[in-house]
Amino acid sequence: NYLYLGAKVKDNIHCGYDEKDRIWAADSIQFAVSDARVGDAKITEMGLGLMDDGAKFTRYISQHTGEEGFDINTFEDAEFAASLDGDITTYEFKISWQDLFRNNFVPTDNLIFSILVNDNDGAGRRGWMEYGGGIGGAKDTSKFLEIPLDK
Repeated sequence: NYLYLGAKVKDNIHCGYDEKDRIWAADSIQFAVSDARVGDAKITEMGLGLMDDGAKFTRYISQHTGEEGFDINTFEDAEFAASLDGDITTYEFKISWQDLFRNNFVPTDNLIFSILVNDNDGAGRRGWMEYGGGIGGAKDTSKFLEIPLDK
């Protein structure tokens, strides 16, 4: 019923600040999922950062956009946390498939997925490292990877 995602990121200088409070512009993680690997497929993209005032989680893009009563940052069932220990930031997500996919879609064997880590050492976003592709530049699900699901 859920996607669980955890990551430990080693970073020489942690920055949890952006003057416009944009999570993606600080040290953070973004991930995206889709139900198809074609360039114009619908995606859901999320971000989690350990900002100066604590962990923040947002949904940038959703497959549910346009549905009646939908609010981009209201979640049916999601939990998140981020912590810093020395130069290691730990990110943890738990989110329901309903919050990620439309039409009650639940992936069975593989997840069409991409993830990136944003880097900011205090003078603005320096760049990112991406597993897959299709998030940091143009949004493109054909660059997402299929990862096996562990049930």
